[in-house]
Amino acid sequence: MDSIFLEISLVMVLALVLSIIAKALRQPILIAYLLTGVSIPILFGTANISQAALDTFSQIGIAFLLFIVGINLNLNVIKRLGFVSVAVGMLQMLATAVITFFVLQVMSVPLIPAIFLAVALSFSSTAVVVKLLSDKGDIGKLYGQLAVGILIVQDVVAVLALIIASSLSPATTFTIEQSVLIWGAIVVMLFLVTSYILPVITRIIAKSQELLFIFTICWCFTIAAIFYLAGIGIEIGALVAGLSLSTSTYHYEIAARIKPLRDFFLILYFFALGAQLSPQTFGMILPLVAALTIATVLAKIIFTYVGLRAVKYGKSVSFLSSICLSQVSEFSFVLVGVGVLLGQVPGIYLSVATSVGIITIAVSSYLISHGEPLFRFIFREKHTAPESVSDSAEMVLFGYNRVGYDLLKSLRSISKSYTVVDYNPDIVASLKKKGIPVIYGDASDVDFLSSIEFSKAKFIVSTIPEVATNVVLLDYIKSSSKKKPIFMAIAHKIDEATELYKAGADYVIMPHFLGARHVASLIEKYGADPAKFKEEKARHLRELQERRALGHEHPTLDFKI
Repeated sequence: MDSIFLEISLVMVLALVLSIIAKALRQPILIAYLLTGVSIPILFGTANISQAALDTFSQIGIAFLLFIVGINLNLNVIKRLGFVSVAVGMLQMLATAVITFFVLQVMSVPLIPAIFLAVALSFSSTAVVVKLLSDKGDIGKLYGQLAVGILIVQDVVAVLALIIASSLSPATTFTIEQSVLIWGAIVVMLFLVTSYILPVITRIIAKSQELLFIFTICWCFTIAAIFYLAGIGIEIGALVAGLSLSTSTYHYEIAARIKPLRDFFLILYFFALGAQLSPQTFGMILPLVAALTIATVLAKIIFTYVGLRAVKYGKSVSFLSSICLSQVSEFSFVLVGVGVLLGQVPGIYLSVATSVGIITIAVSSYLISHGEPLFRFIFREKHTAPESVSDSAEMVLFGYNRVGYDLLKSLRSISKSYTVVDYNPDIVASLKKKGIPVIYGDASDVDFLSSIEFSKAKFIVSTIPEVATNVVLLDYIKSSSKKKPIFMAIAHKIDEATELYKAGADYVIMPHFLGARHVASLIEKYGADPAKFKEEKARHLRELQERRALGHEHPTLDFKI
């Protein structure tokens, strides 16, 4: 026991040191965990951690990882992804799998391991991409939304791949008919529990943070154990346990409380993966790793870019979205690891997947961080050529969706000289069909802004939620316009509103506070008259139905990791 404790202490110390270095280099912490496993045998000789203990810790880490993935795979989100995310996501995965499978066959990898690796390497990492985009402040931009939408589609496919892989286990004692009956019974049971029992339990337990924490762990382990006893696998059980809580009111809080526990066990899991990459092993697999890394990164970028261009997205948005998907997912390690446990894949190929994962995650981190300069270098252009506008408009609205929908009505009632600027091609096409003057472009691009004539503008309203973009827009207008138009912007936090006022905004719209003010005005206007509120309700329902038809939705934290 003392030896295990000391070994784990050594792992944690080295993981901390490498995590600090990774953070300084703006690399995902995941790389530090993997390099911990690589470094310990080199620095201190062979680690003496009990393999049984390490396997147990690793399995717990994977269970927590898939549990949180399941919690964040809100099926209501998937319904809203639309054609683009599904089509482009499937195209990129299929193309990457076919190309990497061809590379594996050329390099004489056996059929079954080649299939496992090809499928595994086709997935990209939701956790890595969301973290990098959040740090960069681009999670709300169009390219970030497209990337996350495609990633969620891939996560769903990864879940199905894990289920199929687990069903291949030769160790199961059940016939196909028995397995189908067991699956059906479990699905029906979970549906009934999730629909009628779980909401009541969580509502009662959530009153105590300690009880919620213990219940969450109990639920994860219990469902995973049921799936294990049914011969399906702990991994799928943990993921299904998370899915069953994904629509709970408390799922964000549950995920947040479990995340530190998950991270602790995952350090040991990725340490175990990294420990397999001895210099001798890496030397043996280097040619295969190099070929797969090049094929994987290029296939993901090229086919995501081609897919988005095919559905009329601009060069910049398509390119930035494509480089977001250029890495290998943590799901890849799990899937290949399942193949190893099933005896279908030799352990050396888990080292191959791990090596490709380390390299691609590192490469994609720099690609995402320097996406805009890279785009300008590759395409030799500063921005996508905007459409020309013959006359300057008196009213310019940046961003049409949600808040812009109402503001456009007001602008049209004040003046017939108005223009909408948006970087979503679907919105641009829709407004054009309605005969509304609209320009396609990105407000954060100063070169694009220089192509718009603001000389007659009296009002400029931005519904873009990013403070940095609004500051760029405001600075450009202040420096280029002789007549200073009234500038209004959106903010969701008080600090953001204060920053915009300091930058020179004339008014900052804060939807949450305005909503409360609107309710107060209704009470003052109608008093306690039920008939008036019934009329207001009918008007609001009509507006909500119209917004739903246009694809509007209230902002959420659906992609929180």
